[in-house]
Amino acid sequence: MIEPEPEAQQPPPAATDPPIQGSPLVQELQAATETSTSVADAAQSVDQLPDTFTFNHISGAAEDFPGDGETKELLAKWGVSELMQYHSFRFDQFYQPHMSDQLLLDFVKDPEVQKVWRVPPKGLRGAPQPLGAVSRIRTQPVPSSLTSFSIFDRLSKAGVVREETGSIVKCFDNYIQDMQIQDKLRECLLDEDSENYTLFTDEERDELLLRLFQHCVLGGGMCQYEDEIQPYFKATKVLYKKLLAVRKHEETGKIEVVTRVFSLRSIKAGKTDPALFPSRSPYSFCYLFVNPVKRTLSVWYMPWISLLG
Repeated sequence: MIEPEPEAQQPPPAATDPPIQGSPLVQELQAATETSTSVADAAQSVDQLPDTFTFNHISGAAEDFPGDGETKELLAKWGVSELMQYHSFRFDQFYQPHMSDQLLLDFVKDPEVQKVWRVPPKGLRGAPQPLGAVSRIRTQPVPSSLTSFSIFDRLSKAGVVREETGSIVKCFDNYIQDMQIQDKLRECLLDEDSENYTLFTDEERDELLLRLFQHCVLGGGMCQYEDEIQPYFKATKVLYKKLLAVRKHEETGKIEVVTRVFSLRSIKAGKTDPALFPSRSPYSFCYLFVNPVKRTLSVWYMPWISLLG
């Protein structure tokens, strides 16, 4: 069973010291706050697992993603847009966290979802295909308790980024699982033998904020990397605000993240059906974002393939 992620905890605001530091993202999301009570209070209905969750496509969501023209250009520059997909759907059935197993499986199996979300075949040979007769999925809850860019101050203190200019320090070329490493930023994210790899703990690396930042930095198979850190910060912030919804708690008045995030790791389908990703790469990703207040489920998917051969 998928265990519900821990409640998001808002850390104290971090001091702003550009170009490295940033303000708490939850505070910046307040303008888009969901005005509702807790999911359980809002339901007021019988807490029963539905026979099947069904989904309706929200048109225009893919074209609008990520909602910022400059970030869209950056994602294209970094090779993320080449094979990336983003789709949003509505569901009408009542949902609570303990129903997540069925919700996510029904989503991947749903005919309306498979009409829109199709995956590239192995080796990119042929047109994208629906996932087919999915019988099982493997997912992992993704915590979203980190909400401040102050965690990235460690990069300047360790000499990965120059604090005065935000420029990324270069290093000798290296390759890690087909990823070219040319600077200390990618080195500290990927090279376990690097002295800077321990700047972030395993728990922090599992957080959505760190995941989004890493996806921006690493990019896709044909990535034009940045020399300065700020574009990565900007894109990470835009993605975070686009993918997560927040609301004000009716009793405490505190702003809290309501979106539940899951990483879809693999699927089991028919023998002739495609795999979730066309090749095995640690840089591929697929996230499912559940908004229990608006009853929406969005998928953000990118298979990583070296397009250089």
